[in-house]
Amino acid sequence: MGTHRAPGAQHPRRRQRLVMTVVTAVLATLVGTVTVPGARATSAGNPAGEFVPLSPERILDTRGPIGGHQGPLAGGATVNLKVLDPPSHSVPADGVLAVAINITVTNATANGYVSAWPTGASRPVASNVNYVAGQSVANLAVVGVGDGGQVSFFSLAGSIDLVVDIVGWYASDTSTMPAGQGSRLTAVAPQRILDTRSGVGSTGGAVGPGGVVDLQVAGAFKDRNGQPVNDPSAVVINLTGDAPTAPTYVTAYPGGPDGRPVASNLNLRAGQTRPNLVMVKVAADGKIRLFNASGSVQLLADVVGFYRSGADPATFAGRVVPLKTPYRALDTRDDGVRIGSLQEDTWDFQPFVDSLQTGVSPAGPISGVIMNLTATSVTAASYLTAYPSDVARPVASNLNVDVGDTVPNLTVLPLSTAAPKNRVNVFFLRGFTHYLGDVSAVILND
Repeated sequence: MGTHRAPGAQHPRRRQRLVMTVVTAVLATLVGTVTVPGARATSAGNPAGEFVPLSPERILDTRGPIGGHQGPLAGGATVNLKVLDPPSHSVPADGVLAVAINITVTNATANGYVSAWPTGASRPVASNVNYVAGQSVANLAVVGVGDGGQVSFFSLAGSIDLVVDIVGWYASDTSTMPAGQGSRLTAVAPQRILDTRSGVGSTGGAVGPGGVVDLQVAGAFKDRNGQPVNDPSAVVINLTGDAPTAPTYVTAYPGGPDGRPVASNLNLRAGQTRPNLVMVKVAADGKIRLFNASGSVQLLADVVGFYRSGADPATFAGRVVPLKTPYRALDTRDDGVRIGSLQEDTWDFQPFVDSLQTGVSPAGPISGVIMNLTATSVTAASYLTAYPSDVARPVASNLNVDVGDTVPNLTVLPLSTAAPKNRVNVFFLRGFTHYLGDVSAVILND
């Protein structure tokens, strides 16, 4: 995972050229094209865009009789999965705008990727999980619900087994969710609350086989005003596994009477460093649990957002709404210049914010985005850190990479609030890499 070093000297001509090219590309391709379904149609008292966290629940496993799709998914094939399916799933039959799902690919016979999108919409030019033959890899996704209460999955190449665990759902305008049950999302700059290597959040060292970390979440991090968050209903963390001694998986869950679920959040090979974004319900004791299946592994957790209930129903702040299809907002391949060692790019999201529409009307201001961040053409073991440009670079990472990788990870990313507004920075530690960002949802502001 590595230790942060001082940024050092930037190459001013390279940084300026990249930023100017990026802004020009955003202006040319984004304005007037991005649609948010019904973001400002919410009336007072309606829970549209509010989140209901769940204990992780497996709703598809092509290796067994879960989800109605038995056997591997062939390359070039599409599977439609009904996600609104009570009593089989803990999601209502209607009133659902989007779902938060952890997508795992295993038993891949070739290199490829999986895309997820609302059934009935066009398949996007974006991927959610990139896989390599023989590996098991997972990534979180926020996906709108389409025709028949379904989400579609496309696999590019070879054959794969596909596993989907649902961790929560977002209400739509027609939701029948009981008042006060939903939660609003606040994105924050990354804050490290667990590092078993150094004793942050846990004094037990590496987590052994069958080991569980009881991680205190409530009160362990701060909101954007610097105040401790003592009452989160759910937390969004970038969970990283480092130096596993055997192939393993890690499960994040709230605990409580239901115990540990049949689900996974992080799949690791021996010696691999890999993150995955996790949305997990916080238990009544203010904690979440992290279970390691095999061998020993070091675990790190960076809080990048939190959900809290009890918001004024007449307000918009914290409501999450998906784009109709994921939108590629960042791509360093557009100008052919990779980010280099100890360099930092600044991205101006203002044109993107201005372009958001709900049909024919503006969606209004947003405070952050939910974006799949992917690195490719990597030349060295390294990491990327994304954060709002009006704060100091945090001691945290969003994406860990190795030579030759193409690796995605979902990112909950706040935009800068101080002038210049709506900007984010991306920092890279060593080597060179291209990276791209596909926005799948936005976080509304008042």
